[in-house]
Amino acid sequence: MPMFPNLFPLRGADVDKIIHGAFRILQTTGAVVENSEILQRLADFGAQIDQAGQRAFFSRAFMESFVSQSQPVYRSSGVSFSAFAGVYHGRYLDPDDGQYKPWTEERLLTYVKLARALSHVDHVSMLGCPIVEVRQELQPLYEKLYCWKYAIAGGSAIWDTSLCSPIYDMYAAYAGEKQCGIEQLFNGTVYLISPLKWGRAEAEQFLYFHGKGLRTNIGTMPVIGGTAPVTLAGALALQVAESLFIAIVNRCFFQTMTVHLSSSLPVMDMVTGSFRYGRPEQGLMTLAGAQVAEALGASFSAHGGLTDSVEPGSESGVQKAHSAMISAAASGRGVIEAGLLGVDEIFSPIQMILDNEATAAFAHVTKGIPVNDDTLALSLIEEVGPGGDFLSTQHTAEHVRASLWQPALWSRHMYSSWEAKGKKTELERARDIYRTKMSESPPLQSDISDCLEQSLRQIIERTAKGQ
Repeated sequence: MPMFPNLFPLRGADVDKIIHGAFRILQTTGAVVENSEILQRLADFGAQIDQAGQRAFFSRAFMESFVSQSQPVYRSSGVSFSAFAGVYHGRYLDPDDGQYKPWTEERLLTYVKLARALSHVDHVSMLGCPIVEVRQELQPLYEKLYCWKYAIAGGSAIWDTSLCSPIYDMYAAYAGEKQCGIEQLFNGTVYLISPLKWGRAEAEQFLYFHGKGLRTNIGTMPVIGGTAPVTLAGALALQVAESLFIAIVNRCFFQTMTVHLSSSLPVMDMVTGSFRYGRPEQGLMTLAGAQVAEALGASFSAHGGLTDSVEPGSESGVQKAHSAMISAAASGRGVIEAGLLGVDEIFSPIQMILDNEATAAFAHVTKGIPVNDDTLALSLIEEVGPGGDFLSTQHTAEHVRASLWQPALWSRHMYSSWEAKGKKTELERARDIYRTKMSESPPLQSDISDCLEQSLRQIIERTAKGQ
């Protein structure tokens, strides 16, 4: 039973209607798969195949059996909050002059260095390698080099089938230094083209790495009103259908007995034609997705902690907090993408510092309230008595740090003392923290040997010459 049942939008039989709607989509619409080998594997697994139309259909009986045979996943009762700093293609919002600038290697390393210096930013993740010094068609290769050299997570880009072989060679070299199997390190992702299409290139990439004994992840991100129906029930049914199709592929190729439902349903703005992460519908769909996942016995994750705002401020703060808190309520895990603005296009060190503070506050809430004789303080209350104060007691001195969260950025002063201290805004205080962190933090060190870096660069150079 959810802790806040009235927060969840689906009632009674609505969850079953969504699931049965997803079953019907897979039975009557099916999924386009632009690869005959994968279609044959799905046919052997029980799908009905239209080879001419390159389409796979799954009967209702098949889907009911598939779900019933799945291993259920039960959500933990705990709640956690964390943040990470993502790096994608976009603009760097320079904290020194407030200008939006292209990524460079120097700016990338500054961003990573700041993330490492902030206590509640768990890690940095990168998709592609968006720095201007790198040719766009070689980004997936340079992505691996920078991720491994500077211990950055992610590194899952493939993008072009011609890069599969050099990507594999890079992983082989990396596994050699780490003295482990490639399968322990490999991280690759392809995406469906919503609605319900597995494109030729993505299918080829999936098969290439499968042939090497490696598992490539499959993602999906339909957009409400664009690549999914504008009605929320229809958009949810489509996303559930896509998630179930991915689960079928994973069981067919990797014998994965669990089902995972990912809620990532941004909204298309019908005025500008852009997709938006900060709208209330995304939170609503996260809550509904969690209900469907529970009914399916599926694991669940949600896309949250994001904003549409192109600059730090109230819009970015409210939108990030809104989706992160809803994600925590729905899945038990709230995540903020620290520093990220403008959907996925703007990267701000100042916003990262603001997000670090917010994450620290949210994480404190998840610690709960310890209740014992010492924390109940009944003897102390009796000793202090009516009209007394607790500020000067030894008990307060002993427990204040564990009991009360201490802000590093949020306001501490009433107006008069704030005015006397120069009336600095939160953005100005964040800029001060940025400068302090940059001056005090050591330079980033390479996490790989010079020999491995040379080998990786040689693979990239050979690939570049062959293009």
